[in-house]
Amino acid sequence: MWETYNFQGGVGAFGNSILPAPSNMVSIGNVFFVGNLSTVPSSSVAGVDDPAYGTSPNRPFKTINYAIGKCTANNGDIIYVLPGHTETIKAAGGITCNVAGVSIIGLGTGSLRPTITLSTATTATFLVTAANVFVQNMYFDSTGIDAIATAFDVRAAGFTLDTCEHYFAKTSYVTLIGMTLDSAAHANNLAINNCYIHGDAVANCTNWLQLVGGDSIKFTNNYARGNFTTSLGVINNITAAVTQICVSNNILENNTASATKVVVLLTGSTGVLVNNRCGIGSGAAPFTADACHWAGNWSAAAVATNGTLV
Repeated sequence: MWETYNFQGGVGAFGNSILPAPSNMVSIGNVFFVGNLSTVPSSSVAGVDDPAYGTSPNRPFKTINYAIGKCTANNGDIIYVLPGHTETIKAAGGITCNVAGVSIIGLGTGSLRPTITLSTATTATFLVTAANVFVQNMYFDSTGIDAIATAFDVRAAGFTLDTCEHYFAKTSYVTLIGMTLDSAAHANNLAINNCYIHGDAVANCTNWLQLVGGDSIKFTNNYARGNFTTSLGVINNITAAVTQICVSNNILENNTASATKVVVLLTGSTGVLVNNRCGIGSGAAPFTADACHWAGNWSAAAVATNGTLV
């Protein structure tokens, strides 16, 4: 049974209670709960977007957007999204992270993770306009309508997507690009870690991560597979070269017939590509990254074959 506490009370020395936060850190910010279904044990109360709610899992807010609006910038605030919660994004910025330094953490495992579905309009997006937003343990499904242009529209630096799942293509329903950034400055300190990114065997998915430059980008410990443009793959760099990118310990598959790439960076991009396992359809050069260090990467050019060191 959930304990019913008002987390804005708490330890007098700090003015708030101390709760576990991302990466086992400690937060002394505000804590809010979101749950639009009656998934809390012994509770029949669905979420309500009202100031009297949100501070207890037994009285959650209804929507993530409303909870974001109650947060204070750069205060270490956390939004816990309850197991079984569902939301549908029907337009651009249907969920907009516009308060800096907020963490949105899904509770639950497997099918109980909070689910965000993008549908109705091809312009539907999960929009990030504030710096240092952290999103963890959420399931994103952008197959609610064909040809979603981009699922994650990131327009602020320091965005982290951690231990999340993104299903971007099924049958003829595809997301053309999984995540785009609008400027090099907003790609700084981007981190995509421990995520499962996947699409069914469908053509026309351009790439999953489209970078427009940026510094200190991390793409680590992910499993990303799909049918991407043959010459682009999972990660594609346009406009300006990236600096100090780290692509490490990933499984990267481009399953389009005759695909030759999983990572394509512009000339002069710097950083490291280490310990990745790649699956392509042709050739033995899954990376285009002329100024990066490579080490410990293996690639297979066909199914049921051993990879070779690249």
